[in-house]
Amino acid sequence: MLGGRGGWADQELTRLYALIHDAALDDPHKQCLQDDGGIAPCAPAAFELGVQEVRDFIAKRSAFVKSWLGGQSDRPPAGGPVINSITSGSGRVSVFTPESTATIRGTGFGSDSLAASRPAGRSFVAVEGVRATTVSMSPTEIMIQIPPDLPAGSAAVVVAAGGALSNTVEIPITIR
Repeated sequence: MLGGRGGWADQELTRLYALIHDAALDDPHKQCLQDDGGIAPCAPAAFELGVQEVRDFIAKRSAFVKSWLGGQSDRPPAGGPVINSITSGSGRVSVFTPESTATIRGTGFGSDSLAASRPAGRSFVAVEGVRATTVSMSPTEIMIQIPPDLPAGSAAVVVAAGGALSNTVEIPITIR
């Protein structure tokens, strides 16, 4: 998950904060943009405030984007791929873990000949924006490996085939 507390962006901000914190506070030449557009020296508190503002943005952005998307029509283009269901490799619908397999069933995923010659071909699956490894593919079924570094929570799955994107299906990611 990109946004929200504990998501990728929050983890990355925490990592970068730890990396530059001491240098940012010790920098005697810190400059801040003022409300009037000018630049002036600033105190260490301005750095901490800026980091907190980015954290607040990350925490709120995911909910905002999901709310906005919820009001949009989520219909795949005519003739494009369509996801009907996703099940885990264990066959249970609701148990998805990083590095496990999942089977996506639907229509318009590509041709059998493409699947036989190159499993990834021009069709691919993205799980929370990360391209998943394709294990097998047919026009109506794709088996993938869930990306290894997804955090626990909800993950969006989409199929790209023939230049079109499918509908988006959310799956729960559980860490064992």
